[in-house]
Amino acid sequence: MRETGKIVSVSGGRAEVEVAARGECEHCSAHSVCNWTGTSVRRVQALDKIGVSAGELVELELDERIGARTNVLVFGIPALLMLAGVLVGGLVLHKDLWSGILTGIGLALGLGIVKLIDVAVSRSGRSLPVIVRLAEKSEACPERAAP
Repeated sequence: MRETGKIVSVSGGRAEVEVAARGECEHCSAHSVCNWTGTSVRRVQALDKIGVSAGELVELELDERIGARTNVLVFGIPALLMLAGVLVGGLVLHKDLWSGILTGIGLALGLGIVKLIDVAVSRSGRSLPVIVRLAEKSEACPERAAP
């Protein structure tokens, strides 16, 4: 997937890029998750492979498989650990109270694991979009009013 954005800042081989929500975003089922602030612009971190400067328009590329893997991790790990809590509490211990407690513990443990994975992946930069080229003015989204 490719998007066009404007460089806000550059530091240590990474750049912060302002990306405007496009028409496809409105039809995406995860739109409210990405756009929880209600603004049409979001800031993302990207790997700077071409040497950009603040204010330049660039084209970002993100491997679509990364999004699928991220969804599986973010939703799958906590859900599996919650299910394990339900099964251990209900089927092994035969107690509803323990089932609820272990479900909560499974959820908390799952979210903790997801956070640790997020920190490790963020440090490595493997899941970040990559700046592939400078974009032309005509490719940019219409300018918006500053907040």
